[in-house]
Amino acid sequence: MQSHLESQDDGTNESSETSPILPLELERKVFEMAFDPENPPFNGQLMLVAKRVRIWIRPIVYRVMDQRQIRFPDMGKCPPSVNPTEVYQFTQHLAIDESRKDLDMVKEFICNCPNLINLGYWTTEKDPWILRHISKLQHLRRLSVNLDHGTTLNGVLEPSNREAFSSLTHLELINPEPDLPLHIFTECVNLTHFCICSDFTQDRTWYDMLGNLLSSWETLHIFLVSIVKEGLPGRARAFYDNDTRIAIIDIHMNDTVDWLRGAHGGIDAWWHAENLVFARKRKYPVTFSLIHVVD
Repeated sequence: MQSHLESQDDGTNESSETSPILPLELERKVFEMAFDPENPPFNGQLMLVAKRVRIWIRPIVYRVMDQRQIRFPDMGKCPPSVNPTEVYQFTQHLAIDESRKDLDMVKEFICNCPNLINLGYWTTEKDPWILRHISKLQHLRRLSVNLDHGTTLNGVLEPSNREAFSSLTHLELINPEPDLPLHIFTECVNLTHFCICSDFTQDRTWYDMLGNLLSSWETLHIFLVSIVKEGLPGRARAFYDNDTRIAIIDIHMNDTVDWLRGAHGGIDAWWHAENLVFARKRKYPVTFSLIHVVD
């Protein structure tokens, strides 16, 4: 979609006042680097510089959609300056909770985003809708989902869903119950990064369950455990020592801010996990005290 739009008009017909001085690719890189995800008014000004700049910047504006704690947009009532089809096409990363939202509107938006590759779905549904409709998202690679309300996972990997789950490479489950049948995800052959984010208790059930899961998951590269540092029991040492694919980090390193930082191309919890596992596999000095908050 983006290349199609650019082929229609690359900005070469603009007036001499706005004609590029630098080579187009270099100028484009400069404007893309100037884009500031924390400053929407500034980005709006960038798009007013020239028509070609608007074509370059517009996809970046919609690439990461942070829809937490704000009213979800009604795409059927967009102003003339916003083309819903473009928004759907350009959206690649979406963070969503359900505060002040119509979940039906959220679901419709998700289903209309053909290029969505990264989804943070942090609603409080007992059985998160996304787990049963993931087959609609053929390009989804990363999924973070809240299971804090007794989700059972029954039927999640039915044949209609299995193909879509097989496209995932990164899966994060937030606050699942220890007795969830997580072994079903070992069938997802492309899933190389798996994360459990939870306020683990002293109950060794967690570590027995995770150890058993890992022993049968040969295709997994990174197993990230995100936990409250103070709640880490001593028995976790054996769990950690038994498999170099395990990375344990403080839960404060793995929050919504971290998710958005990663979506914008920055260093996130997955980056830390990959580096920890890399160091462990090569027997570099890695202390168990790496479970701490990184500023």
